[in-house]
Amino acid sequence: MGVALPDTAPEGPYVALEKIHGAQLVLGFGVGDMLHVGKRKAWLDPEEPFFGWQLVRPRLEEAARALRAEFERNGLLLPGADLVLYGELYGGGYPHGDVPRVNAFSPIQTGIWYAPDLHWSPFAALVAQPDDEGGELLALNEWVDLAGAVGLMLPPVLARGPRAELIALPERFLSRVSARHHLPPLTQNVAEGYVLWLDRRMPLGRPMAAKRKIPEMREADFDGSRAFDPLRALPLADLLTLVPLLVGRARLESARSKVGPHSLKALLDEVELDVFIDLEGTLPAALSALPREEAAHLARAVRLAAAGLMRGEHS
Repeated sequence: MGVALPDTAPEGPYVALEKIHGAQLVLGFGVGDMLHVGKRKAWLDPEEPFFGWQLVRPRLEEAARALRAEFERNGLLLPGADLVLYGELYGGGYPHGDVPRVNAFSPIQTGIWYAPDLHWSPFAALVAQPDDEGGELLALNEWVDLAGAVGLMLPPVLARGPRAELIALPERFLSRVSARHHLPPLTQNVAEGYVLWLDRRMPLGRPMAAKRKIPEMREADFDGSRAFDPLRALPLADLLTLVPLLVGRARLESARSKVGPHSLKALLDEVELDVFIDLEGTLPAALSALPREEAAHLARAVRLAAAGLMRGEHS
């Protein structure tokens, strides 16, 4: 994604989006109902480390399934079609005195700050209908409102118009992402740049986007990124902040598919097991260092969160 537009590129319509400085994370639905998660060039194993993505997996899966349902409802996705959503995983740090740290996360990027926790912003949707081998990238205007309806935000729109006008936009401007998360502004929080998108349907492989970055961000992708450290120690209080992220409707549905809907204890046991598997794969040192009574406290918090979600389903 994001190759340069040739001089002969079509004249529009075009849209300029802020370029988010994060890590590309891809969500894909193929045959069946399984959601696949990948980085730029390969699918990830469920426990493969990649910036701690497992800590937001339930929220991502819930939103991705809801967006797929909206695509189907609006005729953008036929039964049996494949859907791949390209997006940017970002956040993990926000150095402002009035914003509490979320110690379980590490900044995916430094130098540009978006949020203390992790978020995912889709920027492209590829649909491959059953009789279509290569697939087609949808126009942004076809699905931006559908994404917003399920709680997913595309990168901020800077402008729409002819290519000649948008390519002349200044590369240097203050990032608009943190304002979306209702965070106080940081001084000199300059965006990485912007991406100029051709806002029409195009076959996969055709150039659709051109990037324009500020000079200090042109050297390499993930410039300034920090590796997620799965071996760092975390106290119980920090692990408890992850419970709302790890227990969601997608987690409940997964548990129901394994043990059925009738036994509350079996459901809660399965949710607890799934959450601890994710934590063990993502933050093994923190989990193994917990005293038995603190591990039990964490397990109770997981079960209470799951039970609360189930009560909400019937209220």
